Amino acid sequence: ISTIFGAETWAVLQAVTHAHSSVTLRIDCKAAVDVLLSGRDKAVRPSRMTARAWADVFVATGGDPPADVSWMPAHTAASDVGQRWLGNGELLSDLDRQGNDEADRLAKAAVQAHRVPRHIRMEIQRQEVRDMAWWVAQVTLAANAWGPQALRDSESAQRIRRRTSGNCAHGRPARQEIPVMLGGHDIVQPPQHLGCRFHCRICRRSAKTRASLCYSRCPGSAVQRWARAAALAAASGDPAGSGHYLLMT
Repeated sequence: ISTIFGAETWAVLQAVTHAHSSVTLRIDCKAAVDVLLSGRDKAVRPSRMTARAWADVFVATGGDPPADVSWMPAHTAASDVGQRWLGNGELLSDLDRQGNDEADRLAKAAVQAHRVPRHIRMEIQRQEVRDMAWWVAQVTLAANAWGPQALRDSESAQRIRRRTSGNCAHGRPARQEIPVMLGGHDIVQPPQHLGCRFHCRICRRSAKTRASLCYSRCPGSAVQRWARAAALAAASGDPAGSGHYLLMT
């Protein structure tokens, strides 16, 4: 048992084991109340770390939860009596409050019997702080000593690798120009003294730079586009040319 829920489970086990008659439980741990009232099957399922303790609880109670089990608020004041509600819909009584305070007092007294002395706990805490500070110092020293010293904070190694990786960006291969035979543009480079744009001799598209055309597919000449449109119209039953009069010059 290493959790608050485990300690509450152990307290429930001690209460039902040492009770001489019907037991009345007022528990300030809502999770423990929910498990107890959910029944034995859910309380002892294999995934629960405290399943063995809950199995003993239900052995002591005859397999069913006690008849009078309720959640109660913890760390209450005298002014809360008759003002705050329990889980069963009743108001907090003075007996409920006294019982809860006495249980907390006995639990703290039991802990002091085997608790590690304060000076040892403080020394362990200081040692943990020193170890953490020493680890941070080592990491900082190693980080400052790594890599080219000329690099600025704004220049990362990842950016350096991208700049020196040639034409590849993010590990992907560079784009390839599409040949004319595979559907690319037939680009004509105009003379520099004319100041004209690059254009395709097939589809007549033009662009300011060659890269705007060489990586895309050519849609074909106007004659080819009209022929495809006429074929689609004929296949769908429409008049050839969709009403246009085709004339090749």
